[in-house]
Amino acid sequence: MKRLFFLLTLALAFSKLMAQNSGDKLYGFLQPVIPGAAAAKRITDDAGGVIERKAADIKLNYFIYLSTAKAKKVDVIEMWIRGKAFSANTKNVDTPVEITSNLVPGRPQKKVLVPKTTQNVIQLEPTELAGKKTNGKAARLAQQAELVVVYKQEGKTYIKTLKALSELSPKALQ
Repeated sequence: MKRLFFLLTLALAFSKLMAQNSGDKLYGFLQPVIPGAAAAKRITDDAGGVIERKAADIKLNYFIYLSTAKAKKVDVIEMWIRGKAFSANTKNVDTPVEITSNLVPGRPQKKVLVPKTTQNVIQLEPTELAGKKTNGKAARLAQQAELVVVYKQEGKTYIKTLKALSELSPKALQ
């Protein structure tokens, strides 16, 4: 009887592991945007007053990708970036996904964001949250991870997290 209980428990644990969709992978990057004029933390207005620039004033570009099995359709329900909930626009992209930095004029540098793969890779673009209701588990996970993505695949809901977003070289506007 104990042996049967042990085997049943082992089978249940194995089936839970299978539902984790471990073949899916999440990639997340952020890129500070430097305005055309040098960004200063303190600026002076026309009247001579000093204005402190807040971190929220600095724009960030997000590059988020989800790699999944080829034949499976993915429906992103919501995502959390640094504790804030978003909806997402998605589009399929070819791999490898690369970005070119022109921070130093005449010396472009390429960085691979997603390596070449045979899996389906979709780009997630954050948009305003479509509804007020969010996934409670995702909200809790967002307190510990910088990126949380909730998505459905073949009727099952999955959550992928990324502890920290990788920072790219800043983008300088002209």
